Amino acid sequence: EINPKPDFIIAIFYRKMSVALLELSRKYDVPVFIVNTNIPNDDLMDVGVPRDKYKNFLGVIAANEFQAGYKLAKYLIQESRDNNKQKSIVAISGPRESTEAVERNKGLSQAVKEAKNSVLYQTLYTNWEEEQAYILMKRILKRYENIDILWTAGDGLALGAKRAIVESDTKMNIIIGGIDWTKNGIDAVKNNELNATVGGNFMNAGFALVLLYDYFHGKDFKNELGTQIQLDMSLLTKENIKEYLDKFTTNNWDKINFKKYSKHLNPTFHTYDFSLDSLYYNFE
Repeated sequence: EINPKPDFIIAIFYRKMSVALLELSRKYDVPVFIVNTNIPNDDLMDVGVPRDKYKNFLGVIAANEFQAGYKLAKYLIQESRDNNKQKSIVAISGPRESTEAVERNKGLSQAVKEAKNSVLYQTLYTNWEEEQAYILMKRILKRYENIDILWTAGDGLALGAKRAIVESDTKMNIIIGGIDWTKNGIDAVKNNELNATVGGNFMNAGFALVLLYDYFHGKDFKNELGTQIQLDMSLLTKENIKEYLDKFTTNNWDKINFKKYSKHLNPTFHTYDFSLDSLYYNFE
């Protein structure tokens, strides 16, 4: 037993481990807040929703994976030059059973459906490994005479596929994007190797602390956001990559003033704003 016990726990859910974590929090009466993982499907029946079966289960804050896939596809379709021609899209995703991959794929499908001038040729699946994407892209380039857009569910997949494209000497002008805001993905956008990356979900732990701080000071985030919070990720492209890099390097995240997000410390605030623009504004 830990003495003194913590005021709260910030954690992620692992499949088949969710109940054990929540039972522990109930036993020791320590609130739990889950970050960057939703309730696993296998555990939904046993866990329920926050603050129901487990009163100490305060909430979940995770990325809106559907929106990430949708936002990336929307941008890539718009960036594809010839608007009078049908856009040919190929997708490289994560594992079929991965919740993140499934939701990101749904976002892609919705964007293609809305675009009308686009067709999704094929979605291929990987274990999130860059080398797999490299091998698959080599096959794709032999399979299709024309590809306008390559949508990938992860930056590593985008970079592996890009390597295959460069080695192939193809004449196709393929627009490529990924998801996650990895360091390599961001560098690739900066260097014009990738057209876009969607991400920012690593900031959710910081936002969780803001919500917990307000909760323990009498301002319950449930009233505005509910207890299962999905935050939109942000798009980095050649248009805004310089501003991002000027502000945020690996050494200066501590310059974000998280106090400026708190409703308790800023009584005039009516809504939370965890957007990329707000990060720029609260950077000191």
